[in-house]
Amino acid sequence: MRGNIPFRLLALALALPLALAPGPLASQRRAAAPRDSGPASVRRAPERRARERIPVDVAVEDAADVWSRRDGTGYANDIVRAAFRAAGYEPVLHPMPYARCKAALTRSQVPVCFSMSRDPSIAPWIAFSDSANFVFTTDFYHAVAHPLPGQSPAQLRRGTVVGAVLGYEYPDTVYRLARRGVIRLEYANSETINLRKLADGRLDAALVNTDSTKRTEDLVARAGVTHRVAVAFRAGMLPGFVGFSLRHPMGAELRARYNAGRRLIATNGTLAAIKSRWADSVRAKVRPPARTARP
Repeated sequence: MRGNIPFRLLALALALPLALAPGPLASQRRAAAPRDSGPASVRRAPERRARERIPVDVAVEDAADVWSRRDGTGYANDIVRAAFRAAGYEPVLHPMPYARCKAALTRSQVPVCFSMSRDPSIAPWIAFSDSANFVFTTDFYHAVAHPLPGQSPAQLRRGTVVGAVLGYEYPDTVYRLARRGVIRLEYANSETINLRKLADGRLDAALVNTDSTKRTEDLVARAGVTHRVAVAFRAGMLPGFVGFSLRHPMGAELRARYNAGRRLIATNGTLAAIKSRWADSVRAKVRPPARTARP
């Protein structure tokens, strides 16, 4: 036994740095894609147990409640998980600020990032999913105590300071106004931060993206500025996609697989169930309290 001690110490010394190092990405743990391909394999995928799925790293925004939350839950997160699982993959979500998510995808450090929209800042090697997971509206918000002039973006005064989220994509109206010098974009890491700055008088306006699940009243309440800020007027609408880096070794294959899985959950009732579940959660928030009988 004594003669084995040096070998054991050597093995421990070699293993210790690996144990202390940050965990590898799922793509580093198991980068090989499934050997089978095509519709038949996608149809069989839901029958695979979780341990048989191929792990894949997916970067996701962490501050877009209810689409994508910091804890990894969210409406868009549920759709992406279901689509990848239907295609035989187990997505390992990495919540992070959107600017970091977008940068990691652009540098091909991860193969997938969501939710993204098309605008000039998107690198040409980033391809989107065939289907958007939601369509959102972008609105200009103003402080109730200091309302914006006019009823449309065209009536904004030159030099208006507008809060935007670092890395976010916005409708063309926003960029045209910025190029003309009508607005000056000031960036922060989240819409919540911008709404607080707006309420405190540190911005003239703020851009906020919402839809039927990510509602204005919820976002304003989370920011703690209810009755202090309000929608001024609309900037436009954009769809939210899943983005794939075609420069990443797994990017093109994952995009094809995701699209096939997305089509499958759209036909087998899974997507409808996800939408219904999140719609129910939103309705529960706005449902008036039950009336009690008077004594």
